[in-house]
Amino acid sequence: MFATLLCLIFQLILLTFYAPKFSSTGGYQRGAYITSFLRILPAQSPHYVVLALVDEAQGANADGGTVGAPIVKSAIEALIPVKQIPPSQLFH
Repeated sequence: MFATLLCLIFQLILLTFYAPKFSSTGGYQRGAYITSFLRILPAQSPHYVVLALVDEAQGANADGGTVGAPIVKSAIEALIPVKQIPPSQLFH
């Protein structure tokens, strides 16, 4: 719920990626994936890009949203007060 509130207040742009890894012998490695989660903020006037890229994340739900999002969330929570990023003008 906090992540949703953070998105509404700071108007974040987010992208998730989930891609198979290439094999050195050609094609793709079976069961090997790269996942990522990216946020750009604030959406109205982007100044910051926060990216978590996880090589071969483990687990049944190892995608960008479940693996990368918590990493990016922690970075954004630290970035907002340090850089004094104001809430979105939409809510003023």
